[in-house]
Amino acid sequence: MFKYTLSNLRRVDCPFCGKRGKYSAYINNATQEFAPVEYGMCSSCQESKRPPDNYIVDGSVSVTNNEIGYFEADKVHIGIINQLNKASFSVCNTLLDGLELKFGAEGVKRVTELYKLGCFQDSYGGESSAIVFPYLHTDTHCCTGKLMWFDEDLHRIKEGKKQYPRFLHNLNYTDDRGRGYDFNNYDDAGEIVPFKLKMSLFGHNQIINEKHKTICLVESEKTAVIMSIVLPEFIWVASGGKTLIQDYKFLFFTGRKCLVFPDLSADDNVWLYWSEKLMKYSRKYGYEFEIVDYYGEFLKYDSELIRFCKCEGKFDVADFVLEFNKNDCYVNYLKNKLGLSTTH
Repeated sequence: MFKYTLSNLRRVDCPFCGKRGKYSAYINNATQEFAPVEYGMCSSCQESKRPPDNYIVDGSVSVTNNEIGYFEADKVHIGIINQLNKASFSVCNTLLDGLELKFGAEGVKRVTELYKLGCFQDSYGGESSAIVFPYLHTDTHCCTGKLMWFDEDLHRIKEGKKQYPRFLHNLNYTDDRGRGYDFNNYDDAGEIVPFKLKMSLFGHNQIINEKHKTICLVESEKTAVIMSIVLPEFIWVASGGKTLIQDYKFLFFTGRKCLVFPDLSADDNVWLYWSEKLMKYSRKYGYEFEIVDYYGEFLKYDSELIRFCKCEGKFDVADFVLEFNKNDCYVNYLKNKLGLSTTH
């Protein structure tokens, strides 16, 4: 159990790099009191100092995985991610192959390296591998890797054993040839050691590496990759799910503008949920979120077409790129809307 949790409150000057207001505090989980001022983490240089008595053997304090700090969480070894990323250039994968057909090899190679996308070969006889989306908090801190399978139309496979995403941090999997893979850690008694998971946004390391770029937030990892191909002027990050926009994931957003692209849905529930949550974070922490209407004006407010996109198509911003981008018309529309120059 952990006595203290890293927060994004009380941002004082960093004692390591001297940046003003960048040092976040630890909070006592039981009393909600701040730890002494010298203990915290810098959102600029990433240096941290944890309270020496953080871990307690006995007591009533307990925390969930989401409440531990990134520097207290377990990591997937970056060597595994690099090995899977290397395989992505030689192993058959329908998602990467399909993106290459649509956008060209150069763009796909760039984002494969940018996000360290990997291939997990699980089939025999030339069938597609799983794509691995690494959740990199920093270039060397990988929270986990998310495995997903896609068909030739770039849609997720939703049947059989490949219909559900899997994660590298607790992967115990048998492929189509009967070969087993076990990524769990075991103690001396042969029992699985629970993995302390702390998820970041997909692509979060780019926020640290590119401090002057505007951030764009989407839900799907695939969407972030596609949008990074067509609009590389921005940093594209993904939550990985509708409800996965907890406030601690935006610790490094202070002073940065973030454009938000919620998925479309029949009852606008995603749009409403994200608007409410993110605007709350804006008021509470001073973040600069802007919800983008990326479809209304483009569709000329055609109610029937909008209804189709919401109800039948369940579109997101990448679907508009895939379905409505003849002669780059949609990408140029977005560039104009977002203040970028267009090329014809």
